Amino acid sequence: MAYVRISSDKEWAHGRVSTLPHAWAGELLKNWGSKYHPMNAYPANSELREITDLLSTVKIRLDASDSEVVEAANTMAAKCLSMGTLYHQADQLRAAMGRACRAMGIEPPDTKKTTTEGAIGRMTDPLWWRRKLRVQHGRAVERAAIRLGKVNKTRQLYVSDQTVKRREQQNQRNREALENTIATNETGDEFTLAELADKGPANKAIRRAELMTRISGFEWIANKLGHVGLFLTITCPSRFHKWRTVGGWRTVENPRFDPSTDPKEAAKYLGQVWARIRAALARQGVKLYGFRVAEPQQDGTPHWHMLVFHDRAHTDTIRAIVRHHALKESPDEPGAHLHRCDFKAMDAAR
Repeated sequence: MAYVRISSDKEWAHGRVSTLPHAWAGELLKNWGSKYHPMNAYPANSELREITDLLSTVKIRLDASDSEVVEAANTMAAKCLSMGTLYHQADQLRAAMGRACRAMGIEPPDTKKTTTEGAIGRMTDPLWWRRKLRVQHGRAVERAAIRLGKVNKTRQLYVSDQTVKRREQQNQRNREALENTIATNETGDEFTLAELADKGPANKAIRRAELMTRISGFEWIANKLGHVGLFLTITCPSRFHKWRTVGGWRTVENPRFDPSTDPKEAAKYLGQVWARIRAALARQGVKLYGFRVAEPQQDGTPHWHMLVFHDRAHTDTIRAIVRHHALKESPDEPGAHLHRCDFKAMDAAR
């Protein structure tokens, strides 16, 4: 009879992270070791398995720069383009390209929404691949970073340092491209695209000024109509938060956290809540107008801020409906009534 040696938990854990970059492997093992207990290894082992399974869907190095993501996109677009020499039927070519997409962890264009010609065009386009790979890489890295405790009040605020660095590289490359491209008008005047971009809403200072101007205009209209302003905030339930703050400064794991959630799921939840609120308001004949901003909390989970204007007579109705739907899920969990939704009446004097 042949005997097979069963590896220890420690050997198994090292094996799970052996293909990952050194920094990620070290972080995962540190997190696993802090939770591992020989009498009950399941929680620590299960979390390590979930995170490594998530990271295994990313076929680009986890610590890749944005330039490496761009290069991978160019390579995949060229690979799909070269398939045209092997497959001469459009349906067969689309299917082969779809297999290449799935091998990279990317879903190919939907067969019900995209024609064969359109799908082939997308899968041979480096920009299409660039967008898909950036989203896939970014989501997986951020979700794992949140699970590992890298993104919270006491470490890396709002987003991981790695994602910030990759975004800075992307912005720098875009800036260089604009500075190296010259546009000439009909009178012969020449400007770099960077100079032109700085004069429009691509300039963040101008974009902010335009937003404040629009808000001021809405407020002017509201005053003319005798309407009032309301600043409201809607936050996700506890299950979307991996970490919670105790005593205003100490960060601890949240036992109510659902590992299947991520910031994208949180954004979807907020959209559903607001859709129900709008429907309920419409049934009551209540109309709103204003602005919405999605803002990340310190652990990366989004919440919504809204500045809305409305008829003064509808104030109590609006608050009751928003509170009802914002607290519909898990209304009795600690802090729900205090933090899940918040209202501040606009004071024109301030």
